[in-house]
Amino acid sequence: ALDIPDADIRDSLVARYRVSYIEPFSDVGIELDTRDIVSETPAAVYLQHTYGAQSGDDDDALSVDDAGDGTDWSASHAALHPAFREVVQRRNLVDLLLVEPANGDVVYSVQKRPDLGTSLRLGPFSGSPIADAVNQAAASPSDGVVLSDLAFYPPAGLNPVGAIASPVVVDGSFAGVLVLIYDSSELTSILSANRGWDRAGYPPTGDTFLISADGR
Repeated sequence: ALDIPDADIRDSLVARYRVSYIEPFSDVGIELDTRDIVSETPAAVYLQHTYGAQSGDDDDALSVDDAGDGTDWSASHAALHPAFREVVQRRNLVDLLLVEPANGDVVYSVQKRPDLGTSLRLGPFSGSPIADAVNQAAASPSDGVVLSDLAFYPPAGLNPVGAIASPVVVDGSFAGVLVLIYDSSELTSILSANRGWDRAGYPPTGDTFLISADGR
């Protein structure tokens, strides 16, 4: 563990998140309280602070393989993180999460954002569409992949995001949920031919919509 009091860790994290999340949301008229973005769980605060501090940049925490704190979590992270980081980078994803099914705890995140270490059932992001998709996948893993609605999700920043929640089965037993979070701007780019309306032959007025098989 870090050689500083827990209160100092939390205060440092709050200060960072105020600049990275609370103030940018406030600038566009969305007011977030500290409780909306900072977990009350000591393990969550510790991991977010430790890996964020090691990276030196909230937007580049994915570059840290091992924070050097000697914990078992960091040892496992050093072995698994490079492969998951490559998935996020190659697919241009917002984040990749691993969620423990019993309590909905986010036990791993590529980006180490405010949802790492929190519960998607009881934590600050428990009411989000991302959490709903995870809870559905955990409640009925035999149903397969669950897609969330597109919505604002504070850990992902100001752009609406969606999630693909997939149950993970190991040796016939349900082990957890793998979550891929993507930016809605990727869909906008596809539907608008990367905003090349004229080149794609779109009319000068109107809009395009993506409609699912159930008509939504």
